[in-house]
Amino acid sequence: MPTAANPNPSGMNALNPRTAVGLNQTRDRMYLVTVDGRRPGFSEGMYLDELGTLLDSLGARNAINLDGGGSTTMAFDYYGDKSAGGSNLRSQLVNVPSGSERYNGTSLGVFAPQNPSFRAPVALPSTLTVLDDFEKGSQGRFDSGPGGASQTDGITLSSDFHWTGQESKRGFGSQELNLDFDNGSDGTGRLRLRHMSGGSDPGTQPGNNSPLGKTGYVGFLLKVGSEELNTGDFTASLMLDDLNDGDAGPRIEMGIPIDVIADGEWHLYQWNLADAAMWDSFVGGNGVIDRANITVDSVLLESPTYRGDAEFFLDAVSYNSAGDLSALVPEPSLASVVLGLIAVFTGSRRRR
Repeated sequence: MPTAANPNPSGMNALNPRTAVGLNQTRDRMYLVTVDGRRPGFSEGMYLDELGTLLDSLGARNAINLDGGGSTTMAFDYYGDKSAGGSNLRSQLVNVPSGSERYNGTSLGVFAPQNPSFRAPVALPSTLTVLDDFEKGSQGRFDSGPGGASQTDGITLSSDFHWTGQESKRGFGSQELNLDFDNGSDGTGRLRLRHMSGGSDPGTQPGNNSPLGKTGYVGFLLKVGSEELNTGDFTASLMLDDLNDGDAGPRIEMGIPIDVIADGEWHLYQWNLADAAMWDSFVGGNGVIDRANITVDSVLLESPTYRGDAEFFLDAVSYNSAGDLSALVPEPSLASVVLGLIAVFTGSRRRR
């Protein structure tokens, strides 16, 4: 337990607010501790041995209990928005004092220069989040066009990607992808679209895309518009940039390709971020979602056998850290089921 010094022995056995400072064993970490007290129902304070136990649990090995009455105040100074004009220094009180300000106060302060390499933790979505919804005429982050990636092959630069209000699964719009076939630049006839999110090189521009966590599901809704396509003619995948701070080159992971269903209906395609079996390496990746900065890189549509133009509709590129994306495709309501049964019954009566 930390050794403690207190010039007032009577305070050792009293339940009081406390202020303490401690150092760890290697003396390279300092702990400043404030314990509020004399506030029944919120915090009544600590006995000195309880304070010692708290400091020990934090990692302190030597500590001192300072005069800690109701006037004890802990605050942080930080720099706010300079655009507001004047001083941008702000202060924030982080405890709940039980007494009052003193005319003559004693302060213990810590001053440190700003660390230029520090990056604040990124706030990740905690619920189902539609990253790009293609509403109100917007193509969201998927606005780079057919020439956005060198891995795109087998389509002309005149292929047309645009917003449409004629098709949607959620809301009132989607993105229409019209692929004009050109037999492939490598002569194989392979048709592949790497449809970029956040610019032509999102791996070097991660700020253009929303951050994702390492758990949950990511995916999108897709509909085939071409009547001549059959299920399995194309596969769909989602590519993720999976980077650590300071990574120089791209590190791209690819979701295992899923056969595209060509029945003229909307379908959900999703991948579990924590399931290594659902991922493979693409450029510079390792087939595992395991780095600090994860963002959507692109949607990949590919066919090694189909020869011809193709039309797709893309909607609701989404992420859910807490589960899958099934909420994007809600089950039919009871009213819809009843109406469907009535239609079937009516049709069968007419055929008699």
